Amino acid sequence: MSDLRAGFIAIIGEPNAGKSTLLNLLLESKVAIVTPKPQTTRQRITGILNTPTAQLVFVDSPGVLTSDTGVNAFLKEEYQDVIKNADAVIVLLGAEQKLEKLEELLKIGESSHKPWQAFVSKYDLNKHDPISWMNLLQKYKQEFITISARERGPEARRSVLDAMTPMLPLSPSRLYPEDLYTTQSVREMCAKAISSISISISAILSSRKYFSAQLCALTMYFLISKKR
Repeated sequence: MSDLRAGFIAIIGEPNAGKSTLLNLLLESKVAIVTPKPQTTRQRITGILNTPTAQLVFVDSPGVLTSDTGVNAFLKEEYQDVIKNADAVIVLLGAEQKLEKLEELLKIGESSHKPWQAFVSKYDLNKHDPISWMNLLQKYKQEFITISARERGPEARRSVLDAMTPMLPLSPSRLYPEDLYTTQSVREMCAKAISSISISISAILSSRKYFSAQLCALTMYFLISKKR
């Protein structure tokens, strides 16, 4: 019997919790858009990581939503389908989120009936005391594991791989060729790269307009004050 493990791992969390950042960190390659704008990921993104003993196929889903109206209905179906077809689940908890929202995510992980692990992201923005975290996570039999893709990237990557690899089923072979790191086509990746650049440029232009408006207001105030 082979000791190789291979399977699909769903990454779920609130919009802008850092799911795409985590996926890029795990693959050590940019396959998902990362912007401050929530809900940038509107379709699942698959990233494939090969280690000597495993093939981990991470699926970055749209952010978890409770609304069923408009495009939100499609996004909700997307993340639910990602969980349904996964062998294991990562629940990413943004430390700046309200405890009620975090508990909703933990309930989703528990109700998936799949092996799962919660990770706390963006802990530098933490709004809760350690006791609240411990009580919440212990309720769902989860460890208190914090990860920071920006400040402690290698450590965060190792924490996730060590936790998730044993959760995957044994497999006689890898699911994808070893030289493949995403199922996205070149066209899809180019489209996402262009979208990411467009969002960044829009943010810069918006901030410049805001700065220009502030500068004009300050100049007018100064001139009026001078006349007085």
